[in-house]
Amino acid sequence: MAQSQWSVKDVCCEMRDCKALLEARQGTSPRSDFLERIKDTIGFKLRSLPQLSAAEALELHKVLGEVDFPEPVAAALSQQIDGKLLQKTEQTTIVSLKQQSLTNMHLFLTAQDWALLEGDGADWWAKQECIVGRLKKLGVKSLAESTVRSCVSILLSTVTVLPHPDDQHAAVLEFKGCFHSTENVDGLPYLVRFPEQPSGLPPALLQSAYTEADPPVAKSIARLAYIAKALPVRDTHNSLSANLGKSKKRPLATPQQSPVASTALSASPSWQRGTGGSNWTASEASSPMQGFMGMCNEMVKCMQSFQAVQLQMTSRQNPSQCFQQQAEQFQPKPKELTTGAAAPLQLSACNEVGQGTPVTQPQVGFPTAKLALPPPENSPAEPTAAEAEARNPEPEGLSPEEQLFESLKAKQAKAKAKAKCSAKPKAKGKVFKRPQAAPRALAGGPKLPKYVPEAPSAQQLSSRRACFVDKHYHKAKNIALKAGVGQDRAYEYARTARAKAAELWDSRKC
Repeated sequence: MAQSQWSVKDVCCEMRDCKALLEARQGTSPRSDFLERIKDTIGFKLRSLPQLSAAEALELHKVLGEVDFPEPVAAALSQQIDGKLLQKTEQTTIVSLKQQSLTNMHLFLTAQDWALLEGDGADWWAKQECIVGRLKKLGVKSLAESTVRSCVSILLSTVTVLPHPDDQHAAVLEFKGCFHSTENVDGLPYLVRFPEQPSGLPPALLQSAYTEADPPVAKSIARLAYIAKALPVRDTHNSLSANLGKSKKRPLATPQQSPVASTALSASPSWQRGTGGSNWTASEASSPMQGFMGMCNEMVKCMQSFQAVQLQMTSRQNPSQCFQQQAEQFQPKPKELTTGAAAPLQLSACNEVGQGTPVTQPQVGFPTAKLALPPPENSPAEPTAAEAEARNPEPEGLSPEEQLFESLKAKQAKAKAKAKCSAKPKAKGKVFKRPQAAPRALAGGPKLPKYVPEAPSAQQLSSRRACFVDKHYHKAKNIALKAGVGQDRAYEYARTARAKAAELWDSRKC
């Protein structure tokens, strides 16, 4: 059993068991080595106990007196109990640092740092040590997740091809190892959250991290935000190969990083030398068909927006032509031949050749009205343009836009009139009100006696007021119900009794 699991109860139980063992060997006297073994066993458990309180020490001494060990063993155990009680406590301090967050590391680097990161002569380890050294000069001793994400994103932005998510996570672990293996700079202020700009740093950190010849230089990186968002800092990230089967989400695609001046050298890690890099191509996409359909959808949207813009520009440049086109496309709905509420009609139609062969609908069980159309040879000739204009004279001086407006206005007025005729008034329901109880119903019935509550006793005055009042309320209600009155009158009688009881209680209580 581990030392941290011993308790005072275990030591007391061990002493009683040893006493029972000695009593079982009554025929023989215990040897000195046997007693020494008992003393060592109990002493080991005593030394394993934490600091004893006075009550625990008293309990141990009491059990030690009950078991009645031989004098040398009892004296040694009693001395160990007293020593454990008088043991001094040593305060232990656990150093715990809050994680420091620095989210804009690319704003805290100097011109020399950028020259090393983007140069051709530095390998991956030199770039890593450059950023770690800058963190140490800024007084960073405990890395937050946002700090690691910002620093590793800067390192990954210096390579030509973005590596696989598994290799990116390996780069995160390497960066943490490099940071923890580098010595800290003592005597600097400890910032839990760094400012967004280096100008907000305390003077001590500015003097430690920068010089007049090498001040901080802010630089913008094109794909830094995307790299930081997709970076798998934790080992539970969905993009890692070990977690692909545990989540239904697809891993984020890793598009090819825009070319920069820095390229990976032979001294770089293996995952930077072209193995594991992924490019943004359709063949490597997770679903090529989805990509193609999305591209087609975007093309359709672009075409529709182009047509809308073109129509809008045309209407602005030549509005009369636009309205004329809309008027030409307008086709009114033809009216159907009806005979009011008559039965279905029996029409005779003519064929296209001109022969009057009527087509008759089948007879139904009720009489129908026959409307025979004249043969085509007897039909009058189509009116000329002049005659049509004379029959339906158009208002002079109206432009095509005004003609279209008048036709639409007439159609809308006709639709409103038709809807107004077809609308039926809604039936109004009758509102029934519950009749109020007549005062005669309360006054009718047998006459009830005047209720006079009893004065509260001393015991009742020491209790709650609600108990005394409710008692008289229920008592009066039972009297009224036994007298044969209705429920409403019984409740009214009980409320009156409760009010009287409350007044009596308040007068006696005062």
